[in-house]
Amino acid sequence: MLIVLDSNSITAGHLISTVLARNRTMEIHVWSGGNGEKSSKVVEFEPSNSALHIYKLDLSGCCRVACALGWNTTVRSLDMTGIRLKSKWAKEFRWVLEQNQSLREVNLSTTCLKNKGVIYVAAGSFKNKYLESLYLNENWFSGIGVEHLLCPLSKFSALQNQANTILICKNSEVKLGQFI
Repeated sequence: MLIVLDSNSITAGHLISTVLARNRTMEIHVWSGGNGEKSSKVVEFEPSNSALHIYKLDLSGCCRVACALGWNTTVRSLDMTGIRLKSKWAKEFRWVLEQNQSLREVNLSTTCLKNKGVIYVAAGSFKNKYLESLYLNENWFSGIGVEHLLCPLSKFSALQNQANTILICKNSEVKLGQFI
């Protein structure tokens, strides 16, 4: 187990991406705070349940983590709830979804993703055969984003063949395989 206490959360992006890129099964907890600030958890990886939770990370750190997830085999669940993400990150994450064979659940709720970002996520999920759940509650995309999210569920996509695939948007849960 590795616990890091740092006054600047910028260290977390470098540290967690290194661990992910090397497929380590080391438990990691990174906390930030100092100079009279209240301590807060930045990131944690729990190999016992293969869950990576990112609580507070800048865009550069998020992009670094996304790149490291491409060929990672230890993370099954990624939770980035509440992290403000941009299309630059989503573009990197598209590649992750195309390459990664271990991610089963991704939670991108309240990440401020707009249409462009959701289109990148949808494009990555089109080629992904392993993702079972994608949570996108309370983001900033419109019908254009929803349209692109439904595209990977067409009859030509491997994702459509999975009856247990769940897409959650705007606090409504839809089992996708049964409607297409």
